Amino acid sequence: MVTPQMTPVTTECSECDDCYGVCPDDSTIKKQMEQMETWTDKGYWGTRTLGDIFDQTVQKHPNNVAIVQGGKQITYGEMGIMVNRLAFGLLELGIGKHDYVIVELPNCFECAYVQYALAKIGAVHVPIVHTYRQAEIDYVVQLFRAKAIIVPDTFGKFSYTDMVHNILPKHPYLQHAIVVGENAPSGMIPFGDLIRERADDRQLSEYLLPKRPAGADILRAQLSAGTTGRPKAALHSHDKTICSLEWDAVRHQWGDVLLLFFPFGHATGFLVSLDLQTLLGRKIVLFEGKMNIEEVLKVVEKEGVTAMYLPVPTMSTLAAQLKERPELVQQYRIDSLQNVVFGGTPAPAELIETIRESLNVSVLQVYGMAEGIVTSPDLQDPPEVQAFSVGRVGCPDADLRVVDDDNRVLPIGAVGELIYKGPFIFSGYYRDRQLNKQAFDEGGYVHSGDLVKMDEKGNIWIVGRKKDIIRRGGEGISPAEIEDLLSGHPKIADVSIVAMPDKRMGEKVCAYVVPKAGQTITFDEIITFLKNTNIATFKLPERVENVDILPRSASKGNVLKGLLREDISNKLKAEGKV
Repeated sequence: MVTPQMTPVTTECSECDDCYGVCPDDSTIKKQMEQMETWTDKGYWGTRTLGDIFDQTVQKHPNNVAIVQGGKQITYGEMGIMVNRLAFGLLELGIGKHDYVIVELPNCFECAYVQYALAKIGAVHVPIVHTYRQAEIDYVVQLFRAKAIIVPDTFGKFSYTDMVHNILPKHPYLQHAIVVGENAPSGMIPFGDLIRERADDRQLSEYLLPKRPAGADILRAQLSAGTTGRPKAALHSHDKTICSLEWDAVRHQWGDVLLLFFPFGHATGFLVSLDLQTLLGRKIVLFEGKMNIEEVLKVVEKEGVTAMYLPVPTMSTLAAQLKERPELVQQYRIDSLQNVVFGGTPAPAELIETIRESLNVSVLQVYGMAEGIVTSPDLQDPPEVQAFSVGRVGCPDADLRVVDDDNRVLPIGAVGELIYKGPFIFSGYYRDRQLNKQAFDEGGYVHSGDLVKMDEKGNIWIVGRKKDIIRRGGEGISPAEIEDLLSGHPKIADVSIVAMPDKRMGEKVCAYVVPKAGQTITFDEIITFLKNTNIATFKLPERVENVDILPRSASKGNVLKGLLREDISNKLKAEGKV
């Protein structure tokens, strides 16, 4: 078996207990801290935490249904009890303020309990999509020196406990493996033990109060694909997260009942869905299984769903099924449904029109980054603005600009890179000064890497990307990571990974491969090699192009990926696939 070759963890700063991931001596962080008084005086930042937000909702709306899944539901009052029990149980394990806890769970009640229990005791939540595998998890545990990891026993025929069993011996600082499900192996902790009924349930809230963090403490470490081949870890404090929720995420048009197709391990799930509905005391319905239009319509009717939030590939399947069985819409009462919302990657016009007309809803596109920005259109906007722009921010002190390569502000309608700053931006990358220097410019603006244009009303229209990142169904994939792995294949002399267009996923991974002299290599050989590195399957190439040489620039020798993207796009068009 091939040993995973993900880039080793390195940090520029020395190990210390003063920064917990964001070094106060980092010049980019110092500039942010200079804004603290301003943002505090204006009411954006303060002492509140996400745990406080949760507790307020529990007190105000104890009987409101919080989450529905698979015929079961839980109210905010009931969830409050579970969250307090779990928070106490984690403290008993020695998990507390500033400890990093990796959470790799599919959508479930337990995932929500964990999110708010960690917020109440000051531990740092590291949410991870459940499709990550051993190579990624091994790296993340090492990066954060995580104290605990929380996984299901199995999901989708994959054994997470086997994966954790392989990881545990490598990391002495990983003290606890907590398992959701019926089959926790010896040496791992059953999640149920941490939420068992306690005689002092009513006193837990008072006990937990002294354990609460400060508003400026780190709440979450959000991972995203990096151009260097390893994930970036964007840190978010409680106060910045609350600012983002109350000013920007709150503009998402969910209504009273949100039907969610995104995972809680992604910001589309944990922030703008779970955190937002919790802030408002509203309901989330978790859709289970593969997209089935009849099941969707049943759920909409039964739960009074007002909005659906889904990735473009799922949206594509929904549209196809609506075309195949248009009569189904008339068989269910779905007049509660007002909006279908998507994000992660743009959707084709035909797809949007099918859903808009079939369901008689508004279709809206939203946008966000791990680094803090969240945008959305309004229901009062024209349909083309709702679906083809990503709207705008709501925070009155947000500063968004479109700039050229020399950081000069461009006029309305011109295409350039989106940069931004405001009280909602992230606190910096975990222990990585170099990345912080690249992300922030001298004025304190975050450079998004996205090419956009802005209209006279401030709406943002995504045009393309400056960064070398592939968006497969909205999930970021680093070409550099796959290139690094394939460069170790004994038959490959040179390789370049590029995005290729796809009707359903938006983009997929294509590998351009130069075999070594006298060698040939097949698609199956490449996939087998990569699977043996234990990377997530969504990162695997779905097409391989064997070539004699890769096009490179004469000056620096960089691969001219634009030519490769153009080449594969033309081939797919000729084949009638796009």
